[in-house]
Amino acid sequence: MNCTACQTPIPPSGKFCPKCGRPAPPGAFPSHHGVIAHPPTAPIPKAGKVFFGLLVAGVILAILGYSAGAAWIGIAGTAVVALLVLVLLVGDALF
Repeated sequence: MNCTACQTPIPPSGKFCPKCGRPAPPGAFPSHHGVIAHPPTAPIPKAGKVFFGLLVAGVILAILGYSAGAAWIGIAGTAVVALLVLVLLVGDALF
């Protein structure tokens, strides 16, 4: 888009002419509000699937271990869940 007064090109992000200072015509550039970084149909990353699978496995181990009276299985399941929650909360600071 060029300025209507001096014909200087106005950059797409500009609201005024860089040479004469006149406002850019309304609607000169399309608005890019609401651009989505990842579409809602984006697949779940492999790391997310592994994390969720381990979390479910840890919860199942904890429930089955404590209900069956095998405390070591329950403790192992609880440890897996605790480790995954720690990774979720602390994130990149650990690695």
